Amino acid sequence: MNKRALLPGLLFSTATAFAQLDSNSVTVTASRNAPVQADVANFSVYVVSGVSVSLADVLAALQGSPITASNFIGIGGFPSGFNVVPATGAPSQPQIQWGFALAVPISKIKDTVALLTALQTSIAQNNSGLALTFNLQGTQVSTQARQSVACSITDLLSDARAQAQKIADASVLTLGPILAMSGATGLVPVCSITVKFGLVRFQ
Repeated sequence: MNKRALLPGLLFSTATAFAQLDSNSVTVTASRNAPVQADVANFSVYVVSGVSVSLADVLAALQGSPITASNFIGIGGFPSGFNVVPATGAPSQPQIQWGFALAVPISKIKDTVALLTALQTSIAQNNSGLALTFNLQGTQVSTQARQSVACSITDLLSDARAQAQKIADASVLTLGPILAMSGATGLVPVCSITVKFGLVRFQ
């Protein structure tokens, strides 16, 4: 098995802002990254077989694992440097690779590696003409985790007001009330808000 580095890092909160100034107002867009923890690990699983083997045959060999027909992603070439050589020493036959994508909770990585390793061994030992290999591709934030984190509108408004105040000060103007606001809810982990502030000019 080849493993890629696991990086389930936290997306720390950072703020950015963009502004547009006109004669009577300033429009500011403030954005922040919400702290969302990656919670899903993605595995790629490959089964190499002869050309006469069907998907049903491959799935039968994968029984006892969480891999089903819904995990199938297609037929392709071999993983780099991987090939099945008959134990008898006979010339190798044309082969195809069946690819599967498996997503599991990060907390289940160790169990999944153990299960796939055992399956890899059993397939190799049962003289079925199949061979299995797998890779840990990386991690991601699930839809459920994204939806569980709320954007802080108060913080975004504070960022927008601070940025608008800097522009008003540089223009020798006074920052007025909020005239319009949009985008108060964003797609986590990126939250953003666009606020239009009035500007007061003194003669």
